[in-house]
Amino acid sequence: EKGSEIGAHILSGNVFDPRALDELFPPPLPSASGGGGDDDEDSDDTYDDAVDWRTEMEEEQGSKPTPVTKDEFLILPNDTSSYTIPSMLLPPQLHNDGNYVMSLGQLCRYLGSKAEEMGVEVYPGFAASEVLYTSDTDGDNGVKAVKGIATRDMGIGKDGKPKDTFERGVELHARQTLFAEG
Repeated sequence: EKGSEIGAHILSGNVFDPRALDELFPPPLPSASGGGGDDDEDSDDTYDDAVDWRTEMEEEQGSKPTPVTKDEFLILPNDTSSYTIPSMLLPPQLHNDGNYVMSLGQLCRYLGSKAEEMGVEVYPGFAASEVLYTSDTDGDNGVKAVKGIATRDMGIGKDGKPKDTFERGVELHARQTLFAEG
């Protein structure tokens, strides 16, 4: 992440479809002992300690995902007029039922904190400057494998010479390296 913190370069608000997050972080199910089920405390289908991602995001990031309550599709043919296309004429992809309006930057920060809780190492403020490869080739196809990245040197002046704040870039080696726009 080249920004100073996760999500620093993500300034957009957005209409967000929560299906992927609901699958990744399932909402808490009612307690098995809450009636209508097996009273076994070791039951796999109860998440007593789970917190809904919407609530957790609001508590951690101070950003509340707001459910979409009204949806209109307007055509703006000029500066002074508009007309609405009825929802029944729009394809399902343009319907926002069940979606949320939220800050994309706050969502990135929330997901970054969840990834770090799971052991993922994220290095905000350091852009990758080159891909590092293994020195040996993989079998008969002669392909080298990615072994990590190198970060860019920091504290270099406009003249290309190191300043007092110079800091050499580092090599980060990993079993898995994820490349993403950041």
